[in-house]
Amino acid sequence: MVPRASLLVARNAGHSLGSYKQSRILVVGGHDGSKYIESCEEYSIEENKFVAWSKLNSMREYHSIEILKTWAYCFGGISNSAYIDTVERMDMEAPEKGWKLMDFKNSAGFPKKNA
Repeated sequence: MVPRASLLVARNAGHSLGSYKQSRILVVGGHDGSKYIESCEEYSIEENKFVAWSKLNSMREYHSIEILKTWAYCFGGISNSAYIDTVERMDMEAPEKGWKLMDFKNSAGFPKKNA
């Protein structure tokens, strides 16, 4: 069995995964046990390696990732014990352009944490 490559940035909770083109996996955000993470990396199944991609605009964990056609979307999450109501997107065909904040927020609001 071939050993699998290790993540470039260790994550122990709250990160999200998305698959793209049946052979690539996007790993986004999370928490490393002491701090929130804004990094993003892609794993190539064919090459068995991780490559660093552009960082998110906001560190976050417990967010959602959705990949539609060539766009990756990152929705909400938590950072510094506060809910995040932003959405970011990145063109998977041009990741060097980075994550861009979308022009809308979650208008439904969030419940207060520990309420």
